[in-house]
Amino acid sequence: KFENCEVVQMKLRPPVEDDKDWKACWEHADVFEIMCPYADCRWSYEVHRADFRCRKLRCGGNMYRNKFWQFPKHASRGEIVSWLKATYKGRTWEGWPGSVVGCGRPFCFPQSPVQGSSNTGVFMTWDDATTGEFDDVLATDPTGDYSRPFDPNSENA
Repeated sequence: KFENCEVVQMKLRPPVEDDKDWKACWEHADVFEIMCPYADCRWSYEVHRADFRCRKLRCGGNMYRNKFWQFPKHASRGEIVSWLKATYKGRTWEGWPGSVVGCGRPFCFPQSPVQGSSNTGVFMTWDDATTGEFDDVLATDPTGDYSRPFDPNSENA
């Protein structure tokens, strides 16, 4: 799905020109597989260690005109919903958001991921302050809504 696309905010593969170089680079790169912790999502990321700076994000993004647009990393639930609307500052973007992937909910990368294994992300509150098990998140933010901010069965999801 992401072949031949330009990446706007997240690197999906190393910047090399031909497939032979790409394969060699990718196999030896410091890359980790990180999965969304929500059982109804489990979208998988391939993340370079260099991209672990903040570790906090919102799961997924959208494909629009052959570009992947990652959801804003520290967005609130309302900001994710707004992100998916075709009208922004009075201008309508035809075809936006395109194809939506992931679930839009907050999580962070684990502290000590293992290379070559599937690592599960850690639940996190919408304000990015608390991480842990899902019950920890709900106890800290009991009024937070951690259902998907959009319908995964909609035409664009």
